[in-house]
Amino acid sequence: MGGFTTERVRVILDEVDPRLLFGTAPVSAGLCADAPEEARRVLAAFAGGSIVVFALPIGEIALWTWYSSGNRRYVFANHILERASDALSRALSSAGARNLDVARDAAGHVSLVSLGERAGLGRRGVNNLLLHPEFGSWIQLHALITDAQVAQDLAPMSDPCISCLSCVSACPAEAITTEDFFADECVRYVASFWMPRSRARAVSQNAYIECNACISSCPIGRLPFGLDGYEVIDERA
Repeated sequence: MGGFTTERVRVILDEVDPRLLFGTAPVSAGLCADAPEEARRVLAAFAGGSIVVFALPIGEIALWTWYSSGNRRYVFANHILERASDALSRALSSAGARNLDVARDAAGHVSLVSLGERAGLGRRGVNNLLLHPEFGSWIQLHALITDAQVAQDLAPMSDPCISCLSCVSACPAEAITTEDFFADECVRYVASFWMPRSRARAVSQNAYIECNACISSCPIGRLPFGLDGYEVIDERA
């Protein structure tokens, strides 16, 4: 499949939301070889093509508030990212390029953080999240894989982490160490306010903010506007 310029990607994303960041990387043999088996199968179908990773900086906490309706959860930042993904997918399809929405169609198989690193948007932090040099981990990620060749000449990003280990000491679940990250322990605290032990904060009867202790404690990035304005509406034992 032929080229699809980064200039065109920028125009498409700007039409959705000019705050969106993006980066690209080739679906190379090295990327496929380094990926876990489940991800390798997804990536191999687009070998020789590109990944396009885009991110929305969380400048206001309303973008990062989760709303719950029955068993369904939704964060507003994802609404913007999915609109961007749909617009980019339509343009790629019109150009004859196959594409796959990683966040929606390969969730749990392909790591958005790993793709974000490959695309030059940051480096994986001690807290296992992507760490952007300006926004820290206050970003929400999305990605497409396509058989189009979307070339972008980015210099390798240096690691923005200063090894202060603030995220290690701040984590209420003790899920972060200098050597490992314990996802199961993190999930028990990060998830819905209505789950036992969760450190999420309810802001209404059907909305909450997940635990963000490791992100808030990081000296890189700024707290989103309004974060300190929310209070827990119901204390649990």
